[in-house]
Amino acid sequence: MRLKSACGAAAVASGVVLFAAVVGSAVAMAAGSGHSLLAAVAGWRPAERCAGAVSVEDAKNDTRSWTVPAPPGRPMIPPSADLRRFELRATKAGVCVRWTTAAPAPPRTTLVFIAHGPFFREASGAQVTRGYGFQLDLSNNGARATFGLERLGSREPHVLRVRVGRTGSVFSAFLRKEWLRPPANMTQYWAYVYPAFTFEARVLSVPDRSGNRRVDFWPQERGGIAAYIDGHLCGPPCRDPRFIPH
Repeated sequence: MRLKSACGAAAVASGVVLFAAVVGSAVAMAAGSGHSLLAAVAGWRPAERCAGAVSVEDAKNDTRSWTVPAPPGRPMIPPSADLRRFELRATKAGVCVRWTTAAPAPPRTTLVFIAHGPFFREASGAQVTRGYGFQLDLSNNGARATFGLERLGSREPHVLRVRVGRTGSVFSAFLRKEWLRPPANMTQYWAYVYPAFTFEARVLSVPDRSGNRRVDFWPQERGGIAAYIDGHLCGPPCRDPRFIPH
């Protein structure tokens, strides 16, 4: 696994998330005319650049079953669910993330981002964290961002406002801090955490005929936590004391 800083993107706009990024045809052209055509035909806006992002690369063919126990037989690893790169940039204005898969992800693929802030101690003595997350459920012409429940006692998902883009196998999402309304079942611990937080990315494949899915995590579950601290990556296993219960 290799870690690197997205220095090229930082040159586009220092310290600004997305708004100074080259949005539209310029982004698509940078990735190639074929990707631009794909984005236009699918009804997507081109993937946006996360200016100044940290970038991590994930191993090839490391997906696993999302169901327990795993279905019998040799696991099928669709390239569209194989996460190869993840990029992240967070400022006080909002968060920008990009997933890159080994092949373009089809509709019904799910992309996930989760963030948790440092531990704090409640009056009861319990140590907890605040944070947020969202999942993008892909469709032909865009994606819907959800997390948690819209109402208690209901199964209706809580929908979040998000700006999404796609260029080939790259998907981007930007959420303003103001767009992160808390789900009904998470109001007490829901918060936009910045500038220090742990994070996780996932890609879930399209369900097969039996409803089984494949999933690719970054970082790996047993590899330790990864953190974003003041615009820099604390790679797994990150041992920053703020993220270790004590």
